[in-house]
Order: sequence, then structure tokens, then C-alpha cells
Amino acid sequence: MHVHSVISADAFPDLGILTQAAKNAGYNAIFLTDHNLGSNFPVSGLTANYMLLDEPTGTFFRRWTPATYGSLSSSTDAVVTSPVFSGTHSLLLSSTSSSGGQTFVWTKRGPNFRSETGPINLQFSIYPVQLDAASSLFVSATIGGDPTVKDPSSNPLGYTTSSGVISPHKSTILTWYYGSAPPSTWAPSGPAYYPYSLSSGAGGSSCNKAFALNTWITCTIDIRAALGTLASGDVSLDHDGLSDLKIGTAAISGTAKANFDAYTIQAPSAKAAGASLAADEFVYRNTLLPAYQGTNSLGGPFSVFPSLEMGINEHAQRFNFGITQPSEFVSYSNGIDGILPTQQSGYPAQLNHPGVPGGVTDSEAINTNANDADLMEVRMPNMINDWDSILSKGVQVIGTWGSDNHIASWSAGSEATYIYAPSDDFNSLTRSMYEGRLFLGFPQFAGKPLIFNLDGGANPYPARYPVFVSASALQATAELQINGGFSTGSNLVWITKNGTIVATGAATAGSETRSVSLSGTTTYLRAEIRRSDGTRIAMTQPVFFTKVNGLPAGMSFHVDGVTTPDAAGYTILSTKGITASSWDSTNSRLSLTLTDPAGSLAELEAATAGHAPSSVSVDGILVAAVASRADFDAASSSSWYYDSGASELHVKAGQQTSSTSVTVSFEAISTDTTPPTVPAGVAATAVSSSQINVAWSASTDPDGPVAGYTIYRNGTAVGTVGGAATSFSDTALAASTTYSYAVDGFDAAGNRSAQSISVSATTYSGTPPPPGGVFGDGFESGSFGAWSSETGLAIETSIVQSGTYAAEGNTSNGSTYARKTLISTYSSLYERTYFYVKSASTAVNLLYARTATGSSIAHLSVSPSNLVLRNDVTGISVTGPAITANTWHSIELQLNINGTSSTTQVWMDGNPVSVLSTTTNLGMTPIGMIQIGDNLTGHIYDLCFDDVAADTSFIS
Repeated sequence: MHVHSVISADAFPDLGILTQAAKNAGYNAIFLTDHNLGSNFPVSGLTANYMLLDEPTGTFFRRWTPATYGSLSSSTDAVVTSPVFSGTHSLLLSSTSSSGGQTFVWTKRGPNFRSETGPINLQFSIYPVQLDAASSLFVSATIGGDPTVKDPSSNPLGYTTSSGVISPHKSTILTWYYGSAPPSTWAPSGPAYYPYSLSSGAGGSSCNKAFALNTWITCTIDIRAALGTLASGDVSLDHDGLSDLKIGTAAISGTAKANFDAYTIQAPSAKAAGASLAADEFVYRNTLLPAYQGTNSLGGPFSVFPSLEMGINEHAQRFNFGITQPSEFVSYSNGIDGILPTQQSGYPAQLNHPGVPGGVTDSEAINTNANDADLMEVRMPNMINDWDSILSKGVQVIGTWGSDNHIASWSAGSEATYIYAPSDDFNSLTRSMYEGRLFLGFPQFAGKPLIFNLDGGANPYPARYPVFVSASALQATAELQINGGFSTGSNLVWITKNGTIVATGAATAGSETRSVSLSGTTTYLRAEIRRSDGTRIAMTQPVFFTKVNGLPAGMSFHVDGVTTPDAAGYTILSTKGITASSWDSTNSRLSLTLTDPAGSLAELEAATAGHAPSSVSVDGILVAAVASRADFDAASSSSWYYDSGASELHVKAGQQTSSTSVTVSFEAISTDTTPPTVPAGVAATAVSSSQINVAWSASTDPDGPVAGYTIYRNGTAVGTVGGAATSFSDTALAASTTYSYAVDGFDAAGNRSAQSISVSATTYSGTPPPPGGVFGDGFESGSFGAWSSETGLAIETSIVQSGTYAAEGNTSNGSTYARKTLISTYSSLYERTYFYVKSASTAVNLLYARTATGSSIAHLSVSPSNLVLRNDVTGISVTGPAITANTWHSIELQLNINGTSSTTQVWMDGNPVSVLSTTTNLGMTPIGMIQIGDNLTGHIYDLCFDDVAADTSFIS
């Protein structure tokens, strides 16, 4: 969404390196978002066309970074006041080494190579102090990056040669020096190395006097003359530029020491051209892009779209920037001034990186609703906080994970924006972006989409448009489908107004439905997946719920999409969806106003709560109903279809003007004012450390069936179920906590009973005793009193699965285990434990099934990084899935003892492990003892156990 190339004054990759890296990372598209003013974009007042080392800013020189390379016995990198060539300060560098090393300062960028850049000149003054044999004083510049500069860590990034060969990590280094040339072998990766002696005037250099110690020497270098000496295979594309400019001293067997001052590298013509050069650069860049479209590494399409990061300050993004004439370029001092013109051009604008350098302040982003942009970058915590503050005002701004990538390097931790669109053409993508049909995630979610909607369907909800609900509704519900892409231990976090967390629980593949309490006129709900360390790895868009006075209970409606006549116009200026709504209770009529570009076709959907529509009109003209959903989907003008089985109304409204009225009349709706009876027999039962089940007896209503029930926890609505339900599971609760519950009933007319009596339940501190009561221990007694014997284990309090205590075994030679002799013997038994591997350099045994006399029948172990099942009757071991250290896992082992027809079943983290579930020979002796831990010696490990259970049925 936000990627820079070498056209920007502070970025490195050319178009070949950039697009190949994006294709290899599996991206389908990038928006090439070069800086306003291109190579003349200023950072701290300096550009790619004008870089200098003059006077320090603060403690060092602006835009320069000190560094060393190799082996140095001493090194100096200092700002000094004497000697100086001009001004009041100079840079003192010194290197002493017996084997080779450099002391240097470096800066990111120099000029681009296009002929329009004009002459490129480097000038500096040097005051040599000491120059021993095999040492040097030098300045250098590269094409592709210098491997001695470790920023970025992937340096050199490489470049594309003039013959079109994309060459990742290729580096060409040009070095002008006094003394001996710094050896090319010092730099890894084998760069092409071009050393030029300043004493002999090589590489376009000219100095005002012969080399001498303790005197100022001024040298001028014609960079283009040096570029003319490169071998043909080292010549780059013309839009490439110099990078990793260095000033340094290098020593092999002695000392190199000098002062440097008045360093300048500039392209005077380019600098003077200002915005006119940038306009030419952008037009030229855009002509190159068609050559870089194609296919990504996954076989999918790949596109690169011309975009622009507007502004020298207060950056904003224009996505539609395919300019073909320099006159089309407009430069903005403050990028936010370009938001409105971008929207007026018919395409959305984005506020880039608020709260960080180059962006607006956090407070400005909040107070101006992202400066009235359509989208906003939300990739950092402060940006997410800004986003929630804006959303809490009832203002929808679509969030993106623009990466602001300057180095063409993507990893498992890189940001991506996943857009649901019918195709990858520009208009389809920008429509889906604007309508909010997207989620944000790391690359691991490729092919594993998050689908956030209202009904569990295959398509995401268009978050741009709110869901309008009855003012009597206490809650609204949404559903998230997770298709993988997350690591073990990740959590699903539900968030509403002001960033308030509604619920947190373990992330699992599948669907989860979540209700949110509705407060005020507007409420939103969104979801995040976070790693165990809190890192956000995926985020949904927020779905808004807006209340409508008088709307019957259970009814809702929303825009499902707007198709504009020219496939553009997707901005908050023109495509707004529903801008007014009202309910006429006397005539059972819903009236809506749509505000979209004239000629648009708006699609609406309504949940009618069983109330059948009788007519639909658009701008006062009755619209004919169609016979089927297929006919409705195919319609290209106003039409409607009612699905009576699902109580869903679908409407298409052709908009002749930008403001269109839609009226839906319903069959007479009852004026029932009698509420259902109060639910009786309410009971709350804790079933785990995080879940309480609530049940009740059904209410009755003299005017018809009960429509549903609302469940309240500690006085706040936490769930709504249909009229046929008489139970509810409240999940993601805190352990060892008491909660109170009440229930009320409501009917289709919105009448609500009084709340039931309040009942309470307390969640378990750990895993509850298993059904059947064979055995269970979460170590919450702070001891091993529940076990028959224990050796070498200790009670642990810092790493626990649940509750306050766990057990730890830590040894380099001994044995650490606990055994429980069961009250009976069992031919079929399930055993479960949670375990946490802190370290294991050898195999370590985890869970045993033994006979009553202690003979092992089978056991599970970690050996040392995979789960292993050993049949101790036959001596056969089978290796299962990998185990991740430093996180909790659950394992469950079930043995069915029946001679050669015995069976084993294993579950890890609740999922069946098929490779460990077999038919085998376990003998005929039943299970009479279980064991956790390792009774063998010679193993080296540190691990914890918690929530152990045994039962005759599956535990969990």
C-alpha cells in the first residue's frame, strides 16, 4: 500500500529489485508511493541532489551515521573544532589496526543517473594527519549498496543492470583515496570494486595540491566521469542512483587519521529544477511500470500501481497518480492539502503514518477525523489508538497496513493489506479499499483469509456502510471466520469503543460469533489476532451499528455495495450510501435516502424479523419484485427480492440523481404491547476456568412466540439468543472469579420482560475435575498431595497454564515425576496434561499409562523437539508433530486395552494427531496408574506441567 523506490530521495531499490522482491514475497500488487518532489524531496533540509557534511546538528552531523568495519585496535569518530577548513567544526576520523578495519561515516543517498539530473559533482576538503603504509583516507559511493554498511541488514540490496538483468545483492563500489586502496576483500558478497587514486587524478578527480600531511587539500570529483569507467555489466539503469556515501579511514598495519570538512555531493541542475524535475521523474517512472507487471511466486497476478506520497510534511497518499504529462503534477508543502483534490478526482485518499515524523500529530489526526481522508495507516500502536479515537466518534475511516517500505525487503513480520476484489485492476481494488472489504495481516495469512461479516457467509462485510438496527436493541452480533495463519498461543481479541476490549480468548481456526453491547447512537466492533507477546498479526475493519428510533425489534438494514457508473467516485465526498432513515410505525414503512453519484446502482439488504414486505419504491416509482435470488443478482436496474425462509429483503435502487429515496412498505405489524413472562429457573454453572453456562426455563407470550432472550453478566448484556434457545455459554472469562447472571425475554414487537432473578457462579482456578472423577489436579493446593508419590518435582508459580500453581521438573541428570495409583483399573482411559518446555537438550518423557503394579503400557515424550508415542509393550515408537518451546501445549492420550486389537488415540492442543492414533498390541493388563514427568536419569530438561486429568471419556 505504501512502497518507495529509488525515485524517492531517501529510498534505495530500483524498479527491478523492488518488483522482483514483491513478487517473490507473494504480493499481488504494490502501490509505488514515491515522495513528493522525488529525488528533490528534503529530509532535514537535504536531498538526494544536495547532500553535505557541514556543521553538526546537536552532537553530530545531520543525516550522517558513524560506523566501523573489520578489526580495529583503536578508532576515532568525532566532531572537533580544530583544524577546520570552513565554519567552526570538522570531522576527525582515525583507524588503527594490525589486520584491517575502517572507521567511517555514511549517509543514505546521492543523485540519480538520468541525463535530466545533469552533472554530479562531489567536493570535499581533507587534512591528513597520519597515513601509514597499506592504509588509506577515502570517500566512496555505491550502486546497489555497500556491504560494510549494515543498514538495512540485507545490504547490499542490489540493482538492475542497463541490460535489464535484475541482480539482487549486486554491489558496485567507487572509492577515491589517498594512500593504498581499501582492499575489496574487506567487503563481503564480492562487490565490483573501482578504486581511484586521488594523487593521480583518477575517476574524474582533481585536487588543488599534492598530498601532504597537516595541510588542507580540496578535491573535486566528476561522478559522471567515474561512471564512464564502469564495465558494461556493472552499469545500472538510468533511474538508479548513488547510495551509501562514505567518508572514511582504513588501516591494515598501522594508522590512518585525517580531518574532513566541507563535503558536498550535488547535482546543481537537478537541485535548481525543484518540482519540475520531480514532475519529469514521475512521468518517466510511470512509463516504465508496464514492464514490471506479471506473475508472483505463487502463480497469481502481480501489478504495480503509480501512487504518490503527497507533501514535504504531513504526508497523505494519492493512489491514482498515473500522470503522463509533467503539467499534471502538483507539489504540496503539506500533504494533507492534497486530500480534497484527490477525492475530487474521484478516488480515495489516505492519511499516512500519523504521530511519526513526516505525519500529522496524533491529536490532529483525531481532531480532524484523519484530516477527512477515506483511509488511514494504522500499522503502529499510536496509529491504532488514533483510529479507535476517531471510530469512537461514530466516524468510519478504513484502516490499512501501509508499510512505508524503502528497502524492498519483506519478511514474516512485514505488513500487508488483504483486499477482497473481483479482479486486481485498479478500479476494482480502490472500490474494495474504500468500501472496507479488506483485512490487515502479516504475509502468513496469504490464502488464509479472515472473513468478518454478519452472517458467516463467504464474503466480508463492506465496513464503510453501517448496520442500522432497532433503537431497542441492546446488542448486535458479528461473526469472524479464521482460516489459519496464526501460531500456537495466539489470542483473538474483540474491541469496541475507545479501544475497549470486549473479550479475549485463544485464536482457533473456524468461526466465532461475538456480541457487543450497544451504547449511544453508534457502536462498532472489530477484531485482532495477537501473538502471546501482544504483537498484532492481523486486524479486521470495524463494523458499525447505528440505532434507528422506532424500528421494530430484530429488524436491521445496510448497504451491501454501490456500483458507480464510471467505476470511480469511491470517496466520502460522493459515495455515502444511506444518509437518512426513518420508520413510520403507523403505516409499517421504512424510508431511506441514498447519496451516491447519479447513475449508481445501490444494493441494500434488510433483516425483516419475519415481517414480509408488500412493496418497494425508488423515487416514488413502484419497483417490481423478481422471482428468485438469481434473477435479483442478474438485475442491472431497480428490483427487489424477499427470501421468506431467511426473512431477508434484497433491494437494488437505480439512482437517477445523486440523492435517491427508497421506501419499503411492510404488511401490517402488530401493535402488541404485552411482554413475555419473566424467564424462570435460571441457573449458572462453571464448566472451566474461563466458561460459565447459563440455562433457564422458556418464557411464554400470549400474542405469539417469544422472539429471543438477552443474557446479562453483572448487569451488562453479553449475549442474545433466539426464542427456541434456553441456554447460553459465556466464554473468555477470568479464572477464580464470581459472575452474576440474569435473563430477560422479548417478543417480535420489541416488548421486553423484566429481568429474572440474579444467580452467580465462580469460574475454576484451573481445569475442573474431569467428568466421572477418575483423577484431576491443577496443583492449586500448592502441593503434590493429590498424588500417590512424587520425586524431584517442585511447585511453580511464575509459569502456569491456569490458576496460581503448576509443577516444574528441572534436572541435568536426575528424575522428576509424579505417579497416581487409580482407585480402580481401566481397559479404556483418557489422560490429559498441559506442558511447557522451557528447555530440553535431550529427550524427556511427559505422560505415562501404567498398570496397577507400575509397568509402563505406553507413554508420550518430547524427543527433543517432536511429540513421540512409545508402545512400551511392543517397544515401537512413532514420531508426531513438532513441539514449540516456551509455550503451553495440551496432550491427551487414550488407550483401549484389548490385546492385538488395542487402539491408541492422541490429541495435541485439542486437535487429533492421526499419525499417533493406531491399532496395536497393548497386551491385556488394564491401566491402574498414571504418571507425569520422567523417571529416567541422564536426561537434561526444564519443563512445567499443569491441569492434569484422567477420565473414561474425552476430556478436552
